Amino acid sequence: EVWESSPDGATWGPATLTPDLNSNLITIRLGNVVEVTSDLTIDQLTIESGAELMISSGTFTIANGSVAPDLLVNGVLSGRNAGLIVNGVGSSVTVSSSGVYRHRYNTISGAIPVATWADGSRIEFLGYTSYNGTIENSSQSFSNLVWNSPRQNNAGTGPAFSPNFDAKNIEIISTGSGMVFLGGASP
Repeated sequence: EVWESSPDGATWGPATLTPDLNSNLITIRLGNVVEVTSDLTIDQLTIESGAELMISSGTFTIANGSVAPDLLVNGVLSGRNAGLIVNGVGSSVTVSSSGVYRHRYNTISGAIPVATWADGSRIEFLGYTSYNGTIENSSQSFSNLVWNSPRQNNAGTGPAFSPNFDAKNIEIISTGSGMVFLGGASP
């Protein structure tokens, strides 16, 4: 069982329901990998260091609840080609200094979650192959940005960051036979 619930925060047992925005506090704990494969709306979710949440398909919506942040990433959050991550109106996301967001889209832009990126946080681009155009929600200030898309096959062009994007540290490992444009549209 991946999901457990507790009536008192101390005694835990197998959950009878998948958590959603009606749940109180949701925590993905150390050592657990949770994969979302259908539409889901959440609030008050924490991904602990050493845990991962993968959005593989469906729409994963971060709702605005009474406690901020609505999503706290201390571990790993991954978005994949058939999965869509959406910030609900007024919702807040924080990627902590130990947090990582993995952008694993290849033929479509995919939307980067709009977040507060703590010093030391990391965003990784790990899958682009043939996408050309501006990466959705890339107009943010990141701490550590890593580009490693060795299967890019769009010679002379490729994905582009918004002209307003910023990153303290940028590491480009591979663009395959394609390119990545930092702060401007691809030709």
